Amino acid sequence: MLRRFLIVTLVLCAAPLLADAPGVYAITGGTVHPVSGPEIANGVVIIRDGLIEAVGANLPIPPDAATIDAKGQHVYPGLIDAQTSLGFPSATPQRRGRGASARTPAPTLPDTSPAFLAVREIKLTDDDVEAKRATGVTTILAAPAFGIFNGQSGILNLGAGETAERVVRDPAAQQISFNPRPAWTFPDSLMGVIADIRQTMLDAQQYSAARAIYDKNPAGYKRPPDDASLQALAPVMRREVPVVFVADSEAMMRRAEAIAKEFNIRYVLSGARQGYRFADELRRPRRAAAAADSRTSARTHHALGSAEERRHIRAGHWSRQDERLPSRNSQSDRERPLRRRRAARGDDRACAHLRR
Repeated sequence: MLRRFLIVTLVLCAAPLLADAPGVYAITGGTVHPVSGPEIANGVVIIRDGLIEAVGANLPIPPDAATIDAKGQHVYPGLIDAQTSLGFPSATPQRRGRGASARTPAPTLPDTSPAFLAVREIKLTDDDVEAKRATGVTTILAAPAFGIFNGQSGILNLGAGETAERVVRDPAAQQISFNPRPAWTFPDSLMGVIADIRQTMLDAQQYSAARAIYDKNPAGYKRPPDDASLQALAPVMRREVPVVFVADSEAMMRRAEAIAKEFNIRYVLSGARQGYRFADELRRPRRAAAAADSRTSARTHHALGSAEERRHIRAGHWSRQDERLPSRNSQSDRERPLRRRRAARGDDRACAHLRR
């Protein structure tokens, strides 16, 4: 049976989410397990402005601190995993082209939408929780990794108990991934995915405006039909809930930024493995906050952002060429593999058709 324990990260991540939360906490009475050194019986942990200020026995309690009684519990420091699909099935990419017939059927995945609530569908097993805690993670932000609109993520701690007892914040954010659907199912291309995201956002804008007009004066107006997905996006359009875009490459981060600017929404970049190429934008005040991979290089590159490129971004000029990571040695078009040249010419023809 799992021992009862209190997770320091619960306080660290919950405090900024509460507008009237105090800036100082004192966790008292519990058995404290420091990162190094022996455990401290009847220990005290002081947290100020989201940072651990002091740990020890018989520490004086600051007069402005909110006291949390942890008597009979264990207090551990822990990490926060800000993007995980733990508790959800994983999608197996389907093969395309010749030999695409699958020998094994693809797993059945639940349908996701902006109205999908992660905390209602997540299924955390004891083995999942133990394995995650073994890596030092004690709090997670969870959402499925499949679908385009992955739904509304939730923040949970990994202590003992049922899922409802683990919830710290629900919902935490709206999750969006640039995941094409299986072949021959719209949208099965990156261009289609972005078009689907933009159209859904436009529908949410119109729906929110129609509901506001109706709620203000219902007499003489037809009540807008209920739409759970568009209703779930209403807090996003009001900038009350951020959107987390899962984007690793520079091109994908710029696409996410373009969508966020177009609809004036708050957004976060999750992944951001090429964040060093996007550093100038990330440093700007009130811009995207990146949950970046710590292994990315700290080198700063010249930001891509000419007027023509920004015009293409706004117009939805998405090409497969944008997904390729820049190589160290640039190659001319003549030196590209024949298959890549054909794909590039096909995208140019498709974009030309859209412009007509």
